[in-house]
Amino acid sequence: MNSYDAIVVGAGHNGLVAAAYLARAGMKVLALERRDLVGGAAVTQEFYPGYRNSMASYSFGMFRPEIIKDLDLKRHGLETVAYRGAVEFLGNGNTILLTGDDDRDRATIGRYSNRDYEAMKKLRRQLERVGGIIREQWMREPPALKGGMSSIMGGLQTLLSMRHLDEDDRHFLSQMFTTSAYDLVHRWFESAEIRQLYAGHCQTGNFATLRAPGTALPFFMNVLGELDGVRNKWGIAKGGMGSVTGALAAAAREAGVEIRLSAPVERIVVENGAARGVRLESGEEVRARFVLANTDPKRTFLKLLDSKDLDEDFVQDIAALKFGTGTFRMNLALKSAPVIAGIAEADQ
Repeated sequence: MNSYDAIVVGAGHNGLVAAAYLARAGMKVLALERRDLVGGAAVTQEFYPGYRNSMASYSFGMFRPEIIKDLDLKRHGLETVAYRGAVEFLGNGNTILLTGDDDRDRATIGRYSNRDYEAMKKLRRQLERVGGIIREQWMREPPALKGGMSSIMGGLQTLLSMRHLDEDDRHFLSQMFTTSAYDLVHRWFESAEIRQLYAGHCQTGNFATLRAPGTALPFFMNVLGELDGVRNKWGIAKGGMGSVTGALAAAAREAGVEIRLSAPVERIVVENGAARGVRLESGEEVRARFVLANTDPKRTFLKLLDSKDLDEDFVQDIAALKFGTGTFRMNLALKSAPVIAGIAEADQ
Protein backbone atom coordinates (compact mmCIF):
# COMPACT_ATOMS: atom_id res chain seq x y z
CA MET A 1 0.00 0.00 0.00
CA ASN A 2 1.42 3.40 -1.02
CA SER A 3 2.10 5.89 1.77
CA TYR A 4 2.60 9.66 1.70
CA ASP A 5 3.10 12.48 4.14
CA ALA A 6 0.07 14.32 2.73
CA ILE A 7 -2.76 13.60 0.33
CA VAL A 8 -4.65 16.44 -1.29
CA VAL A 9 -8.15 15.53 -2.49
CA GLY A 10 -8.90 17.66 -5.54
CA ALA A 11 -6.41 19.46 -7.81
CA GLY A 12 -8.15 22.81 -8.02
CA HIS A 13 -6.08 25.95 -7.54
CA ASN A 14 -6.26 25.81 -3.73
CA GLY A 15 -5.29 22.15 -3.66
CA LEU A 16 -2.37 22.69 -6.02
CA VAL A 17 -1.08 25.62 -3.97
CA ALA A 18 -1.25 23.58 -0.76
CA ALA A 19 0.42 20.59 -2.40
CA ALA A 20 3.25 22.71 -3.81
CA TYR A 21 4.02 24.38 -0.49
CA LEU A 22 3.96 21.08 1.41
CA ALA A 23 6.31 19.50 -1.12
CA ARG A 24 8.65 22.49 -0.91
CA ALA A 25 8.70 21.91 2.85
CA GLY A 26 10.08 18.42 2.22
CA MET A 27 6.91 16.33 2.37
CA LYS A 28 5.99 13.50 0.03
CA VAL A 29 2.68 14.71 -1.45
CA LEU A 30 0.01 13.11 -3.62
CA ALA A 31 -2.75 15.16 -5.28
CA LEU A 32 -5.78 13.20 -6.48
CA GLU A 33 -8.13 14.65 -9.11
CA ARG A 34 -11.34 12.98 -10.26
CA ARG A 35 -11.33 14.70 -13.67
CA ASP A 36 -8.89 14.16 -16.53
CA LEU A 37 -7.44 17.66 -16.08
CA VAL A 38 -6.33 19.81 -13.17
CA GLY A 39 -7.90 23.13 -12.26
CA GLY A 40 -11.30 22.63 -10.65
CA ALA A 41 -13.22 25.82 -11.46
CA ALA A 42 -10.10 27.41 -13.03
CA VAL A 43 -9.93 25.55 -16.35
CA THR A 44 -9.72 26.40 -20.04
CA GLN A 45 -11.66 24.09 -22.33
CA GLU A 46 -13.02 23.93 -25.86
CA PHE A 47 -16.72 24.81 -25.67
CA TYR A 48 -17.26 24.84 -29.46
CA PRO A 49 -15.02 23.43 -32.22
CA GLY A 50 -12.03 25.76 -32.48
CA TYR A 51 -13.03 27.96 -29.52
CA ARG A 52 -11.46 27.69 -26.06
CA ASN A 53 -12.27 29.80 -23.03
CA SER A 54 -12.32 29.89 -19.23
CA MET A 55 -15.29 27.72 -18.32
CA ALA A 56 -16.06 28.90 -14.79
CA SER A 57 -13.80 31.42 -13.02
CA TYR A 58 -12.62 33.99 -15.54
CA SER A 59 -11.13 37.07 -13.83
CA PHE A 60 -7.66 37.33 -12.29
CA GLY A 61 -6.83 39.64 -9.40
CA MET A 62 -7.46 37.95 -6.04
CA PHE A 63 -4.61 35.48 -6.44
CA ARG A 64 -1.96 36.35 -3.86
CA PRO A 65 1.28 37.84 -5.26
CA GLU A 66 3.24 35.99 -2.56
CA ILE A 67 2.22 32.70 -4.18
CA ILE A 68 3.16 33.88 -7.66
CA LYS A 69 6.60 34.82 -6.37
CA ASP A 70 7.19 31.79 -4.11
CA LEU A 71 6.20 29.25 -6.77
CA ASP A 72 7.80 31.22 -9.63
CA LEU A 73 4.58 30.91 -11.62
CA LYS A 74 5.65 33.33 -14.35
CA ARG A 75 8.55 31.02 -15.19
CA HIS A 76 5.98 28.24 -15.43
CA GLY A 77 3.91 30.14 -18.01
CA LEU A 78 1.62 32.51 -16.12
CA GLU A 79 0.96 35.73 -18.06
CA THR A 80 -1.73 38.29 -17.26
CA VAL A 81 -3.32 41.21 -19.11
CA ALA A 82 -4.92 44.11 -17.21
CA TYR A 83 -8.46 45.22 -17.94
CA ARG A 84 -8.57 48.53 -19.79
CA GLY A 85 -12.18 49.32 -18.93
CA ALA A 86 -15.61 47.96 -18.17
CA VAL A 87 -18.90 47.97 -20.07
CA GLU A 88 -22.10 47.99 -18.05
CA PHE A 89 -25.40 47.01 -19.71
CA LEU A 90 -28.32 48.62 -17.88
CA GLY A 91 -31.16 47.68 -20.21
CA ASN A 92 -33.47 49.96 -22.23
CA GLY A 93 -30.54 50.80 -24.50
CA ASN A 94 -28.47 52.31 -21.67
CA THR A 95 -24.81 51.28 -21.81
CA ILE A 96 -21.99 52.69 -19.70
CA LEU A 97 -18.32 52.44 -20.68
CA LEU A 98 -15.85 53.27 -17.90
CA THR A 99 -12.20 53.53 -18.97
CA GLY A 100 -10.44 55.06 -15.98
CA ASP A 101 -10.06 58.39 -17.77
CA ASP A 102 -11.39 60.90 -15.23
CA ASP A 103 -12.86 63.45 -17.66
CA ARG A 104 -14.45 60.83 -19.91
CA ASP A 105 -15.91 58.82 -17.03
CA ARG A 106 -17.26 61.98 -15.39
CA ALA A 107 -19.04 62.93 -18.61
CA THR A 108 -20.42 59.40 -18.98
CA ILE A 109 -21.88 59.31 -15.47
CA GLY A 110 -23.04 62.90 -15.92
CA ARG A 111 -25.66 61.68 -18.39
CA TYR A 112 -27.49 60.23 -15.39
CA SER A 113 -26.51 62.39 -12.42
CA ASN A 114 -24.58 65.56 -11.59
CA ARG A 115 -23.32 64.20 -8.27
CA ASP A 116 -22.99 60.43 -8.62
CA TYR A 117 -19.51 60.48 -10.18
CA GLU A 118 -18.07 62.25 -7.15
CA ALA A 119 -19.98 59.82 -4.93
CA MET A 120 -18.43 56.91 -6.86
CA LYS A 121 -14.93 58.30 -6.30
CA LYS A 122 -15.58 58.93 -2.60
CA LEU A 123 -16.99 55.43 -2.09
CA ARG A 124 -14.01 53.87 -3.86
CA ARG A 125 -11.51 55.80 -1.73
CA GLN A 126 -13.27 54.66 1.43
CA LEU A 127 -13.43 51.06 0.22
CA GLU A 128 -9.70 51.17 -0.55
CA ARG A 129 -8.83 52.48 2.92
CA VAL A 130 -10.99 49.96 4.73
CA GLY A 131 -10.11 47.20 2.26
CA GLY A 132 -6.47 47.59 3.26
CA ILE A 133 -7.37 46.22 6.71
CA ILE A 134 -9.05 43.20 5.12
CA ARG A 135 -6.03 42.66 2.84
CA GLU A 136 -3.73 42.51 5.89
CA GLN A 137 -5.77 39.69 7.44
CA TRP A 138 -5.55 37.40 4.42
CA MET A 139 -2.08 36.17 5.27
CA ARG A 140 -2.89 35.66 8.95
CA GLU A 141 -4.43 32.57 10.45
CA PRO A 142 -7.98 33.47 11.57
CA PRO A 143 -8.49 33.25 15.33
CA ALA A 144 -10.03 29.98 16.49
CA LEU A 145 -13.22 30.40 18.50
CA LYS A 146 -11.99 27.81 21.00
CA GLY A 147 -8.35 28.89 20.79
CA GLY A 148 -6.01 30.00 23.54
CA MET A 149 -3.74 33.00 23.92
CA SER A 150 -2.31 32.76 20.40
CA SER A 151 -5.80 33.06 18.93
CA ILE A 152 -6.56 36.01 21.20
CA MET A 153 -3.37 37.74 20.06
CA GLY A 154 -4.36 37.14 16.43
CA GLY A 155 -7.67 38.87 17.07
CA LEU A 156 -5.87 41.76 18.79
CA GLN A 157 -3.73 42.26 15.68
CA THR A 158 -6.89 42.87 13.69
CA LEU A 159 -8.16 45.35 16.27
CA LEU A 160 -4.80 47.16 16.29
CA SER A 161 -4.95 47.45 12.50
CA MET A 162 -8.39 49.04 12.76
CA ARG A 163 -6.95 51.74 15.05
CA HIS A 164 -5.32 53.26 11.97
CA LEU A 165 -8.78 53.99 10.57
CA ASP A 166 -10.56 57.17 11.55
CA GLU A 167 -13.98 57.09 13.19
CA ASP A 168 -15.82 57.43 9.88
CA ASP A 169 -13.98 54.50 8.29
CA ARG A 170 -14.49 52.27 11.34
CA HIS A 171 -18.20 53.05 11.23
CA PHE A 172 -18.20 52.31 7.49
CA LEU A 173 -16.51 48.93 8.05
CA SER A 174 -19.08 47.91 10.66
CA GLN A 175 -21.87 48.99 8.30
CA MET A 176 -20.52 46.83 5.49
CA PHE A 177 -20.95 43.69 7.61
CA THR A 178 -24.57 44.48 8.42
CA THR A 179 -25.92 46.70 5.64
CA SER A 180 -27.80 45.43 2.62
CA ALA A 181 -26.64 46.26 -0.89
CA TYR A 182 -30.02 47.88 -1.51
CA ASP A 183 -29.60 50.28 1.41
CA LEU A 184 -26.02 51.11 0.51
CA VAL A 185 -26.66 52.05 -3.13
CA HIS A 186 -29.62 54.20 -2.07
CA ARG A 187 -27.47 55.88 0.57
CA TRP A 188 -24.68 56.77 -1.84
CA PHE A 189 -26.29 57.39 -5.24
CA GLU A 190 -29.26 59.35 -6.55
CA SER A 191 -29.74 57.95 -10.08
CA ALA A 192 -31.47 54.65 -10.73
CA GLU A 193 -28.85 53.75 -13.36
CA ILE A 194 -25.84 54.05 -11.07
CA ARG A 195 -27.70 52.28 -8.28
CA GLN A 196 -28.37 49.45 -10.72
CA LEU A 197 -24.72 49.38 -11.81
CA TYR A 198 -23.47 48.91 -8.24
CA ALA A 199 -26.24 46.58 -7.14
CA GLY A 200 -25.42 44.33 -10.08
CA HIS A 201 -21.86 43.94 -8.81
CA CYS A 202 -23.22 42.62 -5.53
CA GLN A 203 -24.93 39.71 -7.26
CA THR A 204 -21.69 37.97 -8.20
CA GLY A 205 -21.20 35.01 -5.87
CA ASN A 206 -23.96 36.28 -3.62
CA PHE A 207 -26.96 33.94 -3.36
CA ALA A 208 -29.25 36.33 -1.48
CA THR A 209 -31.71 39.13 -2.04
CA LEU A 210 -30.13 42.58 -2.27
CA ARG A 211 -32.13 43.57 0.81
CA ALA A 212 -30.46 40.91 3.00
CA PRO A 213 -28.04 42.19 5.69
CA GLY A 214 -24.40 41.80 4.69
CA THR A 215 -25.00 41.76 0.94
CA ALA A 216 -22.95 44.96 0.58
CA LEU A 217 -19.72 43.06 1.33
CA PRO A 218 -18.99 42.20 -2.35
CA PHE A 219 -18.28 45.91 -2.91
CA PHE A 220 -14.86 45.18 -1.42
CA MET A 221 -14.05 42.77 -4.23
CA ASN A 222 -13.39 45.58 -6.70
CA VAL A 223 -10.66 47.13 -4.53
CA LEU A 224 -8.94 43.97 -3.27
CA GLY A 225 -7.57 42.86 -6.60
CA GLU A 226 -3.85 43.07 -7.38
CA LEU A 227 -2.09 42.60 -10.70
CA ASP A 228 1.69 42.64 -11.23
CA GLY A 229 2.23 44.53 -8.00
CA VAL A 230 -0.44 47.16 -8.68
CA ARG A 231 -3.25 47.14 -6.14
CA ASN A 232 -6.92 47.57 -7.03
CA LYS A 233 -6.25 46.10 -10.48
CA TRP A 234 -7.88 43.14 -12.22
CA GLY A 235 -7.25 41.36 -15.48
CA ILE A 236 -7.30 38.04 -17.31
CA ALA A 237 -4.79 35.24 -17.68
CA LYS A 238 -3.47 34.69 -21.20
CA GLY A 239 -4.76 31.32 -22.33
CA GLY A 240 -7.64 31.43 -19.88
CA MET A 241 -7.77 30.43 -16.24
CA GLY A 242 -6.46 26.99 -17.15
CA SER A 243 -3.08 28.61 -17.68
CA VAL A 244 -3.08 29.63 -13.99
CA THR A 245 -3.68 26.10 -12.73
CA GLY A 246 -1.40 24.74 -15.45
CA ALA A 247 1.42 26.87 -14.03
CA LEU A 248 0.52 25.74 -10.51
CA ALA A 249 0.60 22.09 -11.56
CA ALA A 250 4.01 22.57 -13.21
CA ALA A 251 5.37 24.24 -10.07
CA ALA A 252 3.91 21.49 -7.87
CA ARG A 253 5.39 18.71 -10.00
CA GLU A 254 8.76 20.48 -9.98
CA ALA A 255 8.59 20.54 -6.17
CA GLY A 256 7.97 16.78 -6.18
CA VAL A 257 4.17 16.52 -6.02
CA GLU A 258 2.66 13.45 -7.65
CA ILE A 259 -0.58 14.41 -9.43
CA ARG A 260 -2.93 11.61 -10.42
CA LEU A 261 -5.80 12.41 -12.80
CA SER A 262 -9.01 10.41 -13.27
CA ALA A 263 -8.60 9.23 -9.67
CA PRO A 264 -11.90 9.96 -7.85
CA VAL A 265 -11.83 9.57 -4.07
CA GLU A 266 -14.69 7.58 -2.55
CA ARG A 267 -13.89 7.98 1.15
CA ILE A 268 -11.47 9.68 3.50
CA VAL A 269 -10.28 6.95 5.87
CA VAL A 270 -10.50 7.92 9.55
CA GLU A 271 -8.77 6.02 12.34
CA ASN A 272 -8.89 6.97 16.04
CA GLY A 273 -10.44 10.34 15.19
CA ALA A 274 -7.83 11.36 12.60
CA ALA A 275 -7.74 11.20 8.80
CA ARG A 276 -5.13 8.63 7.79
CA GLY A 277 -5.65 8.18 4.07
CA VAL A 278 -8.23 7.76 1.31
CA ARG A 279 -10.00 5.00 -0.55
CA LEU A 280 -10.43 5.56 -4.29
CA GLU A 281 -13.52 4.52 -6.22
CA SER A 282 -11.31 1.88 -7.83
CA GLY A 283 -10.95 0.27 -4.40
CA GLU A 284 -7.31 1.27 -3.94
CA GLU A 285 -6.35 2.65 -0.53
CA VAL A 286 -3.59 5.21 -0.05
CA ARG A 287 -2.19 6.08 3.38
CA ALA A 288 -0.93 9.46 4.61
CA ARG A 289 -0.09 11.35 7.79
CA PHE A 290 -2.43 14.17 6.72
CA VAL A 291 -5.36 14.55 4.33
CA LEU A 292 -6.31 17.94 2.86
CA ALA A 293 -9.67 18.30 1.11
CA ASN A 294 -9.90 20.76 -1.79
CA THR A 295 -13.59 19.94 -2.02
CA ASP A 296 -16.67 21.88 -0.94
CA PRO A 297 -17.88 21.43 2.67
CA LYS A 298 -20.88 19.28 1.81
CA ARG A 299 -18.88 16.91 -0.37
CA THR A 300 -16.10 16.76 2.23
CA PHE A 301 -18.11 16.21 5.39
CA LEU A 302 -21.31 14.57 4.12
CA LYS A 303 -19.93 12.31 1.39
CA LEU A 304 -16.20 11.71 1.78
CA LEU A 305 -16.40 11.36 5.58
CA ASP A 306 -18.68 9.11 7.59
CA SER A 307 -21.07 11.12 9.78
CA LYS A 308 -20.29 8.83 12.74
CA ASP A 309 -16.79 10.34 12.80
CA LEU A 310 -18.16 13.87 13.20
CA ASP A 311 -20.09 15.83 15.80
CA GLU A 312 -23.84 15.54 15.17
CA ASP A 313 -24.49 19.29 15.49
CA PHE A 314 -21.62 20.00 13.10
CA VAL A 315 -23.08 17.64 10.50
CA GLN A 316 -26.46 19.37 10.77
CA ASP A 317 -24.82 22.77 10.32
CA ILE A 318 -22.99 21.60 7.19
CA ALA A 319 -26.19 20.07 5.79
CA ALA A 320 -27.96 23.41 6.25
CA LEU A 321 -25.43 25.34 4.16
CA LYS A 322 -26.99 26.96 1.10
CA PHE A 323 -25.02 26.73 -2.13
CA GLY A 324 -26.01 28.74 -5.16
CA THR A 325 -25.42 31.88 -7.17
CA GLY A 326 -27.46 34.81 -8.38
CA THR A 327 -25.56 35.04 -11.68
CA PHE A 328 -24.80 32.97 -14.74
CA ARG A 329 -22.31 33.21 -17.57
CA MET A 330 -22.19 31.91 -21.11
CA ASN A 331 -19.55 31.48 -23.81
CA LEU A 332 -20.29 32.67 -27.35
CA ALA A 333 -18.47 31.65 -30.53
CA LEU A 334 -18.53 34.78 -32.74
CA LYS A 335 -17.28 35.47 -36.26
CA SER A 336 -16.06 38.94 -35.24
CA ALA A 337 -16.02 41.34 -32.31
CA PRO A 338 -19.55 42.43 -31.32
CA VAL A 339 -20.83 45.95 -31.97
CA ILE A 340 -22.18 47.37 -28.70
CA ALA A 341 -25.11 49.75 -28.97
CA GLY A 342 -24.59 53.02 -27.14
CA ILE A 343 -20.78 52.90 -27.35
CA ALA A 344 -18.94 55.04 -29.89
CA GLU A 345 -17.28 53.05 -32.69
CA ALA A 346 -13.84 54.48 -31.77
CA ASP A 347 -14.18 53.03 -28.26
CA GLN A 348 -15.00 49.48 -29.36
